[in-house]
Amino acid sequence: MLRLDINIVWTILNLLIIFAIVKIFLIKPIHKILDARQAEIDKQYADAKAAQDSAEELKTKYEASLSGVQAEKEGILNEARGKASNEYDRIVADAQTEAKKILDNANKNAALEEQEKVDGLFYRGTLSNGEVLETETSVVILGDVHSGAKVVSKSNIVILGSCRGSVYAGATGDRSCFIAAFVMKPVQIRIADKAARSAITKYSDQTEYKPEPKIAYIKENHIHVEPMSQDTWDAVYGSAEEI
Repeated sequence: MLRLDINIVWTILNLLIIFAIVKIFLIKPIHKILDARQAEIDKQYADAKAAQDSAEELKTKYEASLSGVQAEKEGILNEARGKASNEYDRIVADAQTEAKKILDNANKNAALEEQEKVDGLFYRGTLSNGEVLETETSVVILGDVHSGAKVVSKSNIVILGSCRGSVYAGATGDRSCFIAAFVMKPVQIRIADKAARSAITKYSDQTEYKPEPKIAYIKENHIHVEPMSQDTWDAVYGSAEEI
């Protein structure tokens, strides 16, 4: 028969007791710590996964928004291009219309100038002190030329009123030009390269304004001022001619 040594029994019992103590006071707390750590790791992983999912969702939304912004940008650019094109067309059309008006006016003015060269210029109004009328053609003034006013023409000058200013006909040197007026009282009169002056008196009697048509022209290298008559016309032109 086997005999159990009491020492061996006590040793086994001690080992069992120590194992129980270790299991209760050491292994269980370690498992608890490990379980808590695993739970924390799982939570961190879950949070990371949720954050990743959220990031992916935000990325998707951002890409969709970016796509929408790009489409809106293209729409705005296309609209701006359309407006710019329409504005360009309008500006070009306005410029063409304005250019046509300018060209039409230029053609009309050219035609009027050509007509004036043939018929002469008519000026309706009175020229006051300091005013100047210059013309390339003959001019007929339907009004007065006051003292201090000036009329310059490369051809003839006819004043259907009083002439009390300075008048210059044949400004380019044409001695065949003349000056005619209902009242001939000029400060200075010039025809081509010839000039003459007359004294201006202050009239108090209205009867002295009585029209007395006169004509000034060059005769024998001097300016002559004579009453207007058929003989005078014949002296000016040799025969009656129209202005």
